[in-house]
Amino acid sequence: MLDSMVNIDAQLNELTFKEAEISKLYTKVHPAYRTLLEKRQALEGRKSQT
Repeated sequence: MLDSMVNIDAQLNELTFKEAEISKLYTKVHPAYRTLLEKRQALEGRKSQT
């Protein structure tokens, strides 16, 4: 369970860095940006369930 939590946190941190890069190129309505935001929501949902 702890490993799962650490893994989710690592993925969230990675998405934060990707968002910083993507936000320089696209608006929040761009499909790449929307996909990133959806992944973040899914990970945050999994994190809250553990």
